[in-house]
Amino acid sequence: MTQTPNLMWFDPLLRAKTTELACAVERLRDVLLLRETNTGARKRARKEADKEKFGLAVEALACNLILLSALGSGPKLAVPRSHGFLWRGDRGANPVYGQHFLSAIDGLASLGLIEEERRGYRLSARMRVPSLIRPSAALAQHLPLTPPDWRSVRQIDDRALIILKEGKDDDGRAATIAFPETAKTRQLAGQMRRINEFLRSADIEVTGQNTGLSLGRDGQVIAPYRRCLRRIFNNANWQHGGRLAGGFWMGMERAERFERIRIDGERIADVDYRQLFPRRRLCAGGETAARR
Repeated sequence: MTQTPNLMWFDPLLRAKTTELACAVERLRDVLLLRETNTGARKRARKEADKEKFGLAVEALACNLILLSALGSGPKLAVPRSHGFLWRGDRGANPVYGQHFLSAIDGLASLGLIEEERRGYRLSARMRVPSLIRPSAALAQHLPLTPPDWRSVRQIDDRALIILKEGKDDDGRAATIAFPETAKTRQLAGQMRRINEFLRSADIEVTGQNTGLSLGRDGQVIAPYRRCLRRIFNNANWQHGGRLAGGFWMGMERAERFERIRIDGERIADVDYRQLFPRRRLCAGGETAARR
């Protein structure tokens, strides 16, 4: 996904980390539910399961808006509204998405808590312009936005820890493939789950964030809570690709990584794995020699 200047992509994995934020999100959800009842936006009250999904959507939106407010450049938040995206229906679909997600956005807008900068539209069969929103001043009455406490936000693990894609088309895009669960896919997902558990407990910090956050090249916030990784395989083949994606450091410039990231309080180092192990090369006369 190409980065658009001054644009942050919505992250459905964000949740409240602190009790204070969780309580604020719950109160905001109740305000939106009451608005549905009073305006007749819904003919029937939500069932408990639907109310839980609606609450997840409100929580994810609230956390994204808090991070957006912590970015000094005043970006907009790109949110999905496409039915084809929100109603995927496969095993990796995120429970934040669905009609409840659109209802949460519409509810926030109707109460003047967010401003809709633009409704998305399709340019071609493969190109879309995203919908953009931003928080209004009134949202600060419901969420801690003055100043925004981005450390009150956390990221949960993605349900889709491994992703299988088709081969790239002429535009360089590759569609995601739904795949059956097998011993192989369970093994791959288990490996990612263990990696994410290790990263979650690691002491990782990014320097220079006392004055606010910044956006990476991927349109996501550069913040140490973004540690949930996934593996992406290509060409409908579990032997092709398999690169890791999702870490905050992947959206940083190379030089910036070494300057700002700290692990256990120390700078990070770049390791060339090809140079770690002895290799054999052919010498003059056909003899071989070990080389590091």
